[in-house]
Amino acid sequence: MKRKLTAVALGLVLAVSATACNHAPVSAEVRKAQPYYSVSYDVLGGEDVMPIGVWWGPYASTSGSTVNGITQPDYVTDEVFTLLKESGANFIACSADQYPDAGESIQKTLELCEKYGIGYFIQDSRILNAETAADIENYAADYITHNNCLGIHLTDEPFISEIDALGPVYKAFAETSFAADKQIYVNMLPSYSGTDRLGGTHYSYLTKFVQTTGTEFLSYDNYPFRSKDQGTTYSIPSSYFEDLSTVRKVAEENHIPYWVFVQAGGQWEEQVGKPSNPLFPNEGETLWNINTCLAYGAKSIQYFTFLQPTHFADAGNDNYDYQRNGMIGVMGNKTQWYYYIQKANVEIAAIDHVLMKSAHMGVLATGFWKDRLAADIPEDSDGNSWRELQGLSSTGEDAGAIVGCFDYNFEGDKSRSAFYVVNSDSSAKQQISLNFNNNYRYEVIQRGKSVTVSGTDITLTLERGEGALIVLQ
Repeated sequence: MKRKLTAVALGLVLAVSATACNHAPVSAEVRKAQPYYSVSYDVLGGEDVMPIGVWWGPYASTSGSTVNGITQPDYVTDEVFTLLKESGANFIACSADQYPDAGESIQKTLELCEKYGIGYFIQDSRILNAETAADIENYAADYITHNNCLGIHLTDEPFISEIDALGPVYKAFAETSFAADKQIYVNMLPSYSGTDRLGGTHYSYLTKFVQTTGTEFLSYDNYPFRSKDQGTTYSIPSSYFEDLSTVRKVAEENHIPYWVFVQAGGQWEEQVGKPSNPLFPNEGETLWNINTCLAYGAKSIQYFTFLQPTHFADAGNDNYDYQRNGMIGVMGNKTQWYYYIQKANVEIAAIDHVLMKSAHMGVLATGFWKDRLAADIPEDSDGNSWRELQGLSSTGEDAGAIVGCFDYNFEGDKSRSAFYVVNSDSSAKQQISLNFNNNYRYEVIQRGKSVTVSGTDITLTLERGEGALIVLQ
């Protein structure tokens, strides 16, 4: 297994139309490619494949225990790994099993990862106490060289006071014999964690972590659907886009990609013991969460959670609800979010070869988000246009659209423009129109399928929260 840090159907009618000119299409301008930063893994498919992760992957720590009198199933099985594979995810960011206490189940998990083409960051808290490369090599000897082991999950959401102690561990890890192929995984806090945990601004907290550790990617979470009815377009917490903007900035300044978590369900810690009705986020909100992150240049999407934690199933009054969150409920059942995420991952698999080799240049927006995202427009944009794109409009002008602008390195050091167009209305479909300065050919990828169209104008019909990629040719 190699890790690579890169810098440099029939019968389907897609919901896209183009307005042609009376002259033949011209080729879009070929530019010198902008630097881009991606981490990829040969075991997952190589540099064209985006890492798609899950938190709380299959584990055996609580196998045989009971929830409300019902015995929990064994999750480290072919059946659960089939569900994982078919969801479109390709790596486990974290499972509940810790090495060495759960060494036997971790070895079995690695075997199943190899069988199903899944990567695995293994939890091993002993590494936090390692002082030398030899210590780490000794602790990790039983699993680290396995082809499907991507590295070590070191800790989660460290407070500012804990970051300095991580530096020597990263340094020792970098001196190991396997550092060229493996990594340390740490996920960072969102801005709403509070200054007592962050020690200042979100920007200073993330910057300190990156510069202290030398991490090759920056992972974080921000869950926007933490209470009932918060998931509508107009009530998303302001921290959601503020954090996307900040993490994007820190990653670019340090020449690394950023990875982001998406919320698989509601009724979390704040909702323990409360009724499970209504369930949220819905399909449009889930797709909106995923697609806005892609439009902002995320180089990995991760889902929290794959398996529903037992306490997340607590609906109060000794009642347990195995449908209230997670892609897979405590009893091994698929939830609605499994299907939402599976649908989104089909789209990601069709476009990741472009996004993984693109530099993110900024976002454009219409409607509600236009002024709110103005700080993130491309440097060479007036807020309404960028390069060949001269205008943007949507039928639902209140909610509007969000468009990620990309410099796509399609060959050597050559690039062309690409656009990830998102319906920012999570409750209704829209038609979103893009006007270009000439008659071009475009590859349009939507719902996992690709078509080629030509014209000066493209109109996309996007379902609630849906996204589509346009690549100039």
